Amino acid sequence: MDIEKVLVSFLKQEALSFFQETSKEYAEKLGVQFSKVAVRDNSTRWGSCSSAQHLSYSWRLGFARCMLPGTLLPTKSRTFKIHGS
Repeated sequence: MDIEKVLVSFLKQEALSFFQETSKEYAEKLGVQFSKVAVRDNSTRWGSCSSAQHLSYSWRLGFARCMLPGTLLPTKSRTFKIHGS
């Protein structure tokens, strides 16, 4: 068993749970919807949203949870208004 792979897998799952819950809260507040939340191993972006209403976050953002709710997550949720949600 590779402890690094197990740890990264755990951190990705924790990040996914956090982003799903928090994205849902902000989407409800803003009156928008999304169809999917995913965590990825992005090296250049913290997150993105698509015209198909998919939110994607870097799993590494899970390390900065205390700073995220007031910054990145509302920004990604608001972007749906631009995409036409």
